[in-house]
Amino acid sequence: SLLRSNKYWIRTCLNISLINCFLTVDFFYLIMSTASMLLYFHVAGEDASCAVELIPPRVVVKHGDPVSVNCSTSASDVAGVGWEASQGGTGIREQRSVMWTVESLIQWDISPKCFLTDIHGKQCLTKLDLVIYKTISISSSADLNEGIRENVEYNFTCSILNIAPVQNLMIRWYGGDALIQPNTLQSEQKTPTNQTSVHSFTPTRQHDGTTIRCEAHMDLGPEGPKFNASSQELNIKVLPRSFISCSNLGNTNCLHTPPLYSLFITICRGSATTQTRTINNLVCREDQKWGANISVDPTHLGHHLPV
Repeated sequence: SLLRSNKYWIRTCLNISLINCFLTVDFFYLIMSTASMLLYFHVAGEDASCAVELIPPRVVVKHGDPVSVNCSTSASDVAGVGWEASQGGTGIREQRSVMWTVESLIQWDISPKCFLTDIHGKQCLTKLDLVIYKTISISSSADLNEGIRENVEYNFTCSILNIAPVQNLMIRWYGGDALIQPNTLQSEQKTPTNQTSVHSFTPTRQHDGTTIRCEAHMDLGPEGPKFNASSQELNIKVLPRSFISCSNLGNTNCLHTPPLYSLFITICRGSATTQTRTINNLVCREDQKWGANISVDPTHLGHHLPV
């Protein structure tokens, strides 16, 4: 407390608690007159013209790291200077310079303010521009269990886990080395959150053999670090269209055992493969020959051949 004009200035809050009790936005002074014991409140708010200097004025710190900022004033009528903060608060001190120091900053919603009180009882404060961040943890995924077919849309998902602050984060999708989709996230939330970005992709034959990945970039301004993380590259294997023909290599009469069939698969790139299989579920047709519908699907295109 400060003794000024026969009055004691005692820091308190709404419930008149006298032990380091601070509010987040505005703070109060309880003035006790020794003559009449009259009580009244004086409310002070943030003032852009407050005659205090913060060094540095903007701080970027990793969650859990130490931080230190000095608040000083050159005003001639100063009664005291101090810091309002839920971690590392100093209260008012009868000096012109006060340091705010925290060995391990762990509170995400902290809003430190330096305040000045003059000899006339007027008070102003300046809020510290503080950014608390976490490093990036990233992963990507896609449902490619059955391969990728031409002209079918697929969704690739990029997950950023436990990241803060979101408004400084950008997610970029790359096809090979080419940027194909930037994604800036919009959020004012200070605490860590999980974020996702989805890239919709319709492959063509030209995409075969390429890769897709997502990158998360954190830009914390000139006072902070710039860092990024990349997901594992997803290899694109486009299943081609194919043309299938079928011819029998045995007697198709129902009096004989089921024949062998040779399935000739011609891939549109110009290469060719041959498969031979025995059909065991044939039935006798009206012309007394073996017949069936076989489903041959080497590229998941569902070719059905009458035999």
